[in-house]
Amino acid sequence: MNNIVIDKRSLIDVNSEISITRQCELFGLPKSTYYYKPKGYSTFDLLIMDLIDKIHTEFPFYGYRKITVVINELLVKRNLPTVNLKRVYNYMKILGIEAIYQKPKLSKLR
Repeated sequence: MNNIVIDKRSLIDVNSEISITRQCELFGLPKSTYYYKPKGYSTFDLLIMDLIDKIHTEFPFYGYRKITVVINELLVKRNLPTVNLKRVYNYMKILGIEAIYQKPKLSKLR
């Protein structure tokens, strides 16, 4: 969640004379956001993220496609369900992992 939304949620006072609905309106915060409780990751998701981290540490030049292939090979050996490219890509974004590769036009002066 965004830090601004978390700050707004902390400003709402449950014991106030003003209703929670009205406080949410005043802060410009949807009432559903105030009551939202984020869901944690499952053990399978944490396993996938751990595998992504280990593979990236060993092979930092692997992108999400190659990491997906390696993870699926490991999961098949353990008789676990495989994952698709999109899931690995999203977990890499969450973890802040990016493949090391030559970016375009780095030697040009701007």
